[in-house]
Amino acid sequence: PDLAGDLQKALDTLKAQPRTISALSALTVTSHSVGMTPGRLLSALYEMLYNSANIGLIPSSIHSAANGDYTFPAGVLIAEAELAPEISQGLYESVVCSELVPFWTDALIKQYKTDTLFSAIDTPNDYISGCKAWRSAELSAADVAPVVSDRPVLVLSGGLDPITPVKFGEETHARLSNSTLAVLPYQAHGVIVNSRCAQNIVAAFLNAPTQKVDTQCTAADLKPLFLGAYGVSFTPFSSKDATFSGLVPTGWKATQDGTLTFFSSPD
Repeated sequence: PDLAGDLQKALDTLKAQPRTISALSALTVTSHSVGMTPGRLLSALYEMLYNSANIGLIPSSIHSAANGDYTFPAGVLIAEAELAPEISQGLYESVVCSELVPFWTDALIKQYKTDTLFSAIDTPNDYISGCKAWRSAELSAADVAPVVSDRPVLVLSGGLDPITPVKFGEETHARLSNSTLAVLPYQAHGVIVNSRCAQNIVAAFLNAPTQKVDTQCTAADLKPLFLGAYGVSFTPFSSKDATFSGLVPTGWKATQDGTLTFFSSPD
């Protein structure tokens, strides 16, 4: 009930005494030691906002942290570190520091500050100071002018995206006269990963880019289920080749593809 109070309690506790804990990666389930600080806890929670599958775990993670259990946020941090080699930080900085930051004005920052472009973790000043240390190409305003086109384009936006809000999708859609905007209200930064509706829309668009895309399924987007607010019954499961066994939610369908077993809910 007091989520803000729980978060503040967890941050104050870590500020007084940072913790080192052992946790399992949310990605590879390997065990690592993690030094947990207020900044790292906030970073983990912020990272969880990027994936709609994790949003339902945030309240319980904050409540657990207030009671001294930082296990899940630590697992998120481990997974983030494991994925770091897959991301070119230099390329990211080069794009941001050449195409974005030099063209920011006080008016633009003020305009977008309430649209979740900036967070308490990544502030405009953080970007600006970082770019001072990262030499990048010098571009003109014409080089980065918003594209206007009549080519077929599909624009996907997640209503719970913490970094690129629906407003960005709407602005892009307005500039592209032959575009389709699909807004999935309960998805986050990557809508294709967790939404069958988004997957079907993308497939339909790629198969026939010049045809009108049916986006009606977005109205039935699944709301996040919050851990602790519902009950789940489990049933024992064993794959046909006996290479995998465990407990799965009752009623979920299992399909096997080679050595991989996939589970899907009835909805």
